[in-house]
Amino acid sequence: ICSRMGMILEALALYERDMQITERSLNNDDLRVIGSKYNSGLTLCKLGRYADALTLLEDVLRVRTAALGSEHVDVANALTCIGGIHSCTGQHAEALDRYQQATSIRKATLGPDHVTVAMSLRNSGTALACLGQTSLAIEHFEEAYAILLRQMGPEHPISAKAKELLADLTSGNPRAQAVAIVDPTTAARPLHPAIESLLRRHDDAVARASAA
Repeated sequence: ICSRMGMILEALALYERDMQITERSLNNDDLRVIGSKYNSGLTLCKLGRYADALTLLEDVLRVRTAALGSEHVDVANALTCIGGIHSCTGQHAEALDRYQQATSIRKATLGPDHVTVAMSLRNSGTALACLGQTSLAIEHFEEAYAILLRQMGPEHPISAKAKELLADLTSGNPRAQAVAIVDPTTAARPLHPAIESLLRRHDDAVARASAA
């Protein structure tokens, strides 16, 4: 709730308190402890504390892979967020590797036409664009846009944004690369779309649980 209201520091304090409580009462590799670490990691991303977030999320990835298997969607979510951190810090090759792993998992578990597959393809496309691999980036954006058209229609804001990014990339407009490029010397860095998407889904899930 605090996170949805923009009270990021308050949300982080609550998540960290929850993490401390669960760590004392449960095994450090318990999935409930890992859930607390995941929440804290996402919130740290909002604050631009990427190094701290990465430490937590790499641990989340390790435990989820061991407990749930390497093909679980929660593993893909952790990979996506880690990729977003790498994108925000200019490590596009590392980001691409994480995004491609997430895409493979989501295709296998959710099917090739799922909206989150399109999001993964978009993330890979931005990383490829930043690495100068424009032709491959366009292929990824085209595949992502085709999925979004089928699943959400052309008028949906996500579809419209994907179309805009594809047009920018095809025409050579630098805005396409700007999606994933940030100045590493800037204290308040913008969130990568990969992280923003996970944060929205996380906040929506919390809101639904609170209303139940």
